[in-house]
Amino acid sequence: MKISSMTGFARTEGTWKDTQWVWEIRSVNGRGLDMRMRLGNGFDKMDPDIRAAIKRQISRGSLTINLNVQQNRQQNNLTINRALFAEILDTARELAQAHDIAPPDMNALLNVRGIIDVLDPEEDAEEHEQKQEQVKSGLLDAIEALVHSRMLEGEKLRSIMVEILQNISEQVEQAERIATTQPQIIKAKLTERLQELLGENSALEPERIAQEVTLLAAKADVREEIDRLRLHVKAAYEIIEEGGAIGRKLDFLVQEFNRETNTLCSKSSDSTLTNIGLSLKTLIEQLREQAQNIE
Repeated sequence: MKISSMTGFARTEGTWKDTQWVWEIRSVNGRGLDMRMRLGNGFDKMDPDIRAAIKRQISRGSLTINLNVQQNRQQNNLTINRALFAEILDTARELAQAHDIAPPDMNALLNVRGIIDVLDPEEDAEEHEQKQEQVKSGLLDAIEALVHSRMLEGEKLRSIMVEILQNISEQVEQAERIATTQPQIIKAKLTERLQELLGENSALEPERIAQEVTLLAAKADVREEIDRLRLHVKAAYEIIEEGGAIGRKLDFLVQEFNRETNTLCSKSSDSTLTNIGLSLKTLIEQLREQAQNIE
């Protein structure tokens, strides 16, 4: 399954009789699915259908949906949803009296979505409904184009993330080569240092000193963190191969990468190993930045 970015753009145009329209949908990163509509007069009622159509194909991203409609005829009629207007007006008056505030402004009420509709003087309700269906079909084309755009961007992100994971793997292998020799080196240094501090007259038995040195060396051993980092790299490859809406999975995995790398750096007593840890942190941050773009 392909990966989708949360970034994309789509534009479609259409004509029905003497009505022309343009759909534009722009998508950027978002924690969930957020939609902002800018629809022309007479098309506000399409809002629920638009949201439902987008939710069927997109799960994450901040979307701005614009519809621009032009009528070639010169005259238009305004129709008022009187029942809705009366309901809103009564509610506004009740609130004004209850809270001792200024009465409702008529201009503001008339601008409430759904109050005013625009009908061509020569089209009846059935023709108006047909026009809306035609415009809606243009929306479906725009959504398909947006999904395609996001997938193309997602494939670019896949390539970038795979390259980052390859670099992480190389750093992990270098860290393992150094870490394999570290316990013995640390043990030797600690033994030497303890002997210097305690001297020949130490009350501690050599076996006890050896036990303490072994315990301290084990605490500084980073091979367990390296093993987990290797497992995280494998998991990341599997998630990317799985495809689909994997953004949140990658976000979580990046946190695990960071946890192990931070522990590795804190345990390290070798400058080369520490530098590898810092390089890993840089690569993991790059991976995080790319993962944040994934749906």
